[in-house]
Amino acid sequence: MLLEDLPRLLQTLEEADDEHPQVDLGNSEGLVVSVHKNGLVIITDDQDYEYFKRGLDRAETLALMGRVATLDFDVASLRGWDDG
Repeated sequence: MLLEDLPRLLQTLEEADDEHPQVDLGNSEGLVVSVHKNGLVIITDDQDYEYFKRGLDRAETLALMGRVATLDFDVASLRGWDDG
């Protein structure tokens, strides 16, 4: 997926239904970011450990997705996120 496609991917949430309430983006390092219609963002690492956050605005969400997509992401940057 190209970076310029990320806004369009995020836009699909406006038409999301209960069966498909999120969009997901993963990378070759095993990180996956899931953005849910209800505002929940979940990052899952290659060990299936999850980090949760609500309240990111569109720009923050797109920046996060871009960092995951380009492998410019470190799980240590998730300070302040809930983990589980």
